[in-house]
Amino acid sequence: MESSESESPFCFSLNCLLKTLRLVCGLLAVVCTIADGALIYRKLRRRPSEPYEKDTSRDESEES
Repeated sequence: MESSESESPFCFSLNCLLKTLRLVCGLLAVVCTIADGALIYRKLRRRPSEPYEKDTSRDESEES
């Protein structure tokens, strides 16, 4: 029992740090996915007949 008491608390251990970083990265991925979905939804609601991305080959020929 003495050895476990001398160890650092869980909140200062490497295991806690890794779990916290994994949680933050997961939450960030969820927020980015929801934001991306909202932007795509908004784009499709405004101009549903246009393609999602511009055709770059057509833009280059029009500028020349």
